[in-house]
Amino acid sequence: SYTGGYAARDQRVSARVTPLAGGSHLLVGRSGGAMRGYFGGFDGKGHTISGMSFTETDGSTAGMFAVISGETVVKNLNLINCETKENTDANYAGMIAGELKANSTITNCTVSGNVSGTYAGGIVAKISYTGSITNCEFSGTVNGQRAGGILASGDTTATIENCTNHGTIVGTGYAGGIAASCNGVLIDCINDGNVSAIQASTLYAGGIAGSSGYVEGCHNRGSVYAGPVESGNATSITARAGGIAGGGG
Repeated sequence: SYTGGYAARDQRVSARVTPLAGGSHLLVGRSGGAMRGYFGGFDGKGHTISGMSFTETDGSTAGMFAVISGETVVKNLNLINCETKENTDANYAGMIAGELKANSTITNCTVSGNVSGTYAGGIVAKISYTGSITNCEFSGTVNGQRAGGILASGDTTATIENCTNHGTIVGTGYAGGIAASCNGVLIDCINDGNVSAIQASTLYAGGIAGSSGYVEGCHNRGSVYAGPVESGNATSITARAGGIAGGGG
């Protein structure tokens, strides 16, 4: 087992990557078997990957790493002018990972580009079974049913600390500058981007989180909107918007 170890690379590589058929693809690698995910650890040493584009079409997870698991740490990585997207329902798209779980961490990473999917996060789409994102920044655009500058969806074990969003976030349901919905902990985060929740009967938009658990020391400097795209079509819409959170977990 390589759980907890690190991979580090100094080489410059240019390649076109075409995934095989099947779900949960990623660009770096994964272990086989029933518990699929990346377990190796990754230290980018402050290097930059630019122009990465990845599309998942089989209804699972998309990102540089599909699933990060097993107490893995991914750190010191820059992704610039990249794109990650999902094309089908019930999907998770994050620029670094589709899902972060099992006491794993992403730290000291900077991301810019465009992310789209049902659950779309600038850094990670989903945190489950304990995961943390610290000292990370996102710039660009995020679009999804649940859209967050750092994270789309997190359970009560999720922690996001000292992260910043500069991007534009648009959710057709939940939208948050840091997290679309997170029932865990949000600490010392900053949102500078504009946040909008549109085109659904129930909408939650927050400068930090559309729907949140515990929030401490966070600041919002962007605009927040929840409502119809155009005036006059607000029939049966319940819209909640807040400078910090649209609603509680």
